[in-house]
Amino acid sequence: YYAFYGLYQLSSLFLSRNLIDSISFEMLSLKNLLELDLSHNSLVELKKQSSFQSLSKLEILDLSANKIRMIEKNFFSDKLKNLKILRLNNNLINECRKDWLLPNLQRLIIGVNF
Repeated sequence: YYAFYGLYQLSSLFLSRNLIDSISFEMLSLKNLLELDLSHNSLVELKKQSSFQSLSKLEILDLSANKIRMIEKNFFSDKLKNLKILRLNNNLINECRKDWLLPNLQRLIIGVNF
């Protein structure tokens, strides 16, 4: 059962405050998604195998207020070329890497990580 199956024209998805602890592969079928809000959940790590790599149109990604400690190298940079706003604040991230700096990125919010 895929909650988002058939919603091919969906452009915004707000899943804030749902106790989500992993990213589902069913999100990969949302190829027209422009905005994804996964803030205030329980994500701990971001790995390419469970990533947003097919969401090439994504412009806004909110991962704030999770428990993210680890972001795999090139997690953002491979396919998220249209990303304009990336929110990573209020997590447990202890480094900011060059591969997070995407060509169209306008805002990178990474405050309050400890």
